Amino acid sequence: AIRCGHGDFHARNILIAPNGAVHLIDLDGMQYRHRTSEVTRHSIKDRDRLLRSLEPLPDQHACFAKILGAPGKPLPALSS
Repeated sequence: AIRCGHGDFHARNILIAPNGAVHLIDLDGMQYRHRTSEVTRHSIKDRDRLLRSLEPLPDQHACFAKILGAPGKPLPALSS
C-alpha cells in the first residue's frame, strides 16, 4: 500500500502524456505517513481537493467522483 500523500492534489498537478501515461507534479508537499489513520485522513483531503478543482468540469468531476467516492465520505476500496 502507498503510505504517502501528495499534499496539494488537484487537477493542475496531473499531466497526461500523449501516450496516456499519467504524471504527478508539484511534489514538494508530498509526505510519508507512518500511521494508517494519517494515511486515511490525508488521502480523503487529497481526494476532496482534487474533486473541488474539477467542479468547473462536470463530466470529469463525475468520472473521478464515481471512482474515488463523494467528497467528505470514506474512500472506497480500489481494485488493482
